Amino acid sequence: MNDNQFYLILNQKFGILPPDKYDQDWQWTCGKWEQTEDYITFYNDYFLLLNHHQKHDLINMIIQGFDEMFIECLDVDSTYRETVWNKIKTILTNDKQTHIKTIQYWSCLNQSLDDAFYVAKYMRELL
Repeated sequence: MNDNQFYLILNQKFGILPPDKYDQDWQWTCGKWEQTEDYITFYNDYFLLLNHHQKHDLINMIIQGFDEMFIECLDVDSTYRETVWNKIKTILTNDKQTHIKTIQYWSCLNQSLDDAFYVAKYMRELL
């Protein structure tokens, strides 16, 4: 799938506008935490059609959404979080070679967990 098709599908399914030339943080700002499971489904459904760059953007949208669950919605059931994490973990472990730098980034290895992303403790499990 080319990038235009990728962005068109994201726009049609989720209302996400494609990045413009100045949008360097697009994959961290475009998604909504409430749609994290939908992004996971999209990733899995289109896995064979996505190129490396698209997988990278999409997994960062997914992880950002998961991280925001801890910030935006403190009353989300911990069982639900674990279910979502297990889906993310499956993606990351099944395609670890593609996502190793993403795992390292979100792990915040040079910081204590108190100063890191909420998801850092989960990501560190994968290293």
